[in-house]
Amino acid sequence: MLVGTASSWIDHVPCSPGIDGLVCDMDVMVDYVSSDHKPLTVVFNNLVTGTLTTPVNNIDDDRGGSSVLIDWSKADDLSTVNYESVLDGMLCNLNIPITAYNECALDESGHAEIDRYSDSFMSCIKSACIMCLRVRQLHPVQDYTVPGWNDIVSDKHRLAREAFLAWAAVGKPRSGPEHWLMKRTRSQFKLALRYCQQHEDSIHAGSLATKDYRNFWKHIRKTSNDRTTLHANCVGGCTGDSEVAGMWMKHYQQLYNSVSDNDARYSLLQRMTEMSNDGGGVTFSVHDIVAARALQKLGKAVGLDGIAMEAFMYGGSRVRVHLCVLFNLFVKHGYVPVQFMKSVIVPFVKSKTGDLSAVYNYRAIAISTSISKLFENVLSEHVKSCDNFDAYQFGFTSSCSTSLCTGILARYVRDMLAQVASSKIGCNVGGMYADDIVLLAPSWRGLQPLLNIVVEQSSIINMSLNAHKSVCMVFSPSDRSNVMMSCFPEFSASGEKLQYVQSFKYLGHIISSNNIDDVDIQREITKVFIRTNILARKFCKCIAAVKTVLFRSYCICLYDAALWTNFKVGMLNKLHSCYNRCIKIFFWL
Repeated sequence: MLVGTASSWIDHVPCSPGIDGLVCDMDVMVDYVSSDHKPLTVVFNNLVTGTLTTPVNNIDDDRGGSSVLIDWSKADDLSTVNYESVLDGMLCNLNIPITAYNECALDESGHAEIDRYSDSFMSCIKSACIMCLRVRQLHPVQDYTVPGWNDIVSDKHRLAREAFLAWAAVGKPRSGPEHWLMKRTRSQFKLALRYCQQHEDSIHAGSLATKDYRNFWKHIRKTSNDRTTLHANCVGGCTGDSEVAGMWMKHYQQLYNSVSDNDARYSLLQRMTEMSNDGGGVTFSVHDIVAARALQKLGKAVGLDGIAMEAFMYGGSRVRVHLCVLFNLFVKHGYVPVQFMKSVIVPFVKSKTGDLSAVYNYRAIAISTSISKLFENVLSEHVKSCDNFDAYQFGFTSSCSTSLCTGILARYVRDMLAQVASSKIGCNVGGMYADDIVLLAPSWRGLQPLLNIVVEQSSIINMSLNAHKSVCMVFSPSDRSNVMMSCFPEFSASGEKLQYVQSFKYLGHIISSNNIDDVDIQREITKVFIRTNILARKFCKCIAAVKTVLFRSYCICLYDAALWTNFKVGMLNKLHSCYNRCIKIFFWL
């Protein structure tokens, strides 16, 4: 099908003969000067027949999650006020299941009422968010933006558009001052646009220098991770998305259910029963909801339902009332909906330079729904501790860092450490570390009993020694005449053999069996070259001021240089040469 005007342009719109016969009207929408193509509007007659089986406004995909996300970062005061008003109108028509209050707590007939009430409540929130706030696709197609448009192109685009409209107003003549001005301004605009497209990297890199310090590093992190694809084709011996997902499901099922503590479960149920029988049970008020809401953080990742915490923060007073009613129903019946308890477990790589196919190289975080966080916070205020050791738990406890948790682990494994110390075998240098334990012994026969004590004591507290991450190293005497033998039998732990190594990274520092730091210095040299190459590839066109900040931050960071005491002069000279070469590479000297 050929459409166009003979005066200025011509184009082709390919389509099938069947579709061509359905076209009943066509028109040019607007005159657009930034391209040789003009947008068209086409009206079809009876293009779609039959009845749609799926509503067009359905935003949920077949996996139960949301295919779109509400962009709360772009919400202004007007949109939040509009959201509160629309949601308030929806919740006015939401029926509260009064019958569920009258039914017995042990009666399961009220569970269906709770499910319907919870689903309707969450649907109102989701619908109000979509109606009033900006929505972005979960996997959007990135729009192409021209770097330098505002500084170089925008003025020429405005002049070209004004000249084009003036030329069109006089009938689009093929000669004359209007035609000459239109062609000249259009040429200048396309020349500027072509320049920006050809120098995209340099313009983009130069814009970093104009940002403030905080936004500078924020933009650097975004630029560094924008095109990063950390993908493993095989994890845990499984390949393909479905097989890897199934492997992770089985792995976490076994991991989080590996220890069964029926006594603690019975104790918790007994405490909840006593709380229910004491003073008519636990009852939440709207003030409890307000207090729990004030403790939440904004801008966090959303759960499987796609609803952010901002939806409850800016929902208004009627949202708090319905949350209070819903949470009281949960406690009264001892039941929460299945969708309420679902969370997303995301595996994260521990070491990007390690084995990406190994399961132990990943750690997991769980992303729960926002409404479950509110309920947990409200409920935690009413669950009283009955054990003094509960003071040492770190879940939902403010001002508790990982260092404190490591200290508690030292208390947890103190019996094992006491058994090791009381055996009078081995050496004690600088105390003991709970998270990275090193066993030292003057002989092979002394170290194996220490390993046996560790394995035995670990099994008592439901812990195990990972033979794949534990290694052995032999330090030879400085006087060669004292060397008795150079080959020793393999050590064993829990029936598995431990590997001998010549060097090992401990607390970020590579320890060598010859007590020389050359291997660790070489590691730092390699890291400096790697970081310099990364900077040179991504930020080579930045100005000198930006390059200086990046080089100081990423390349001059020798974490354990103070530990270097025994090394060759040639290796230190290599480090000096590395520094000079990296400076020349990055700054184009």
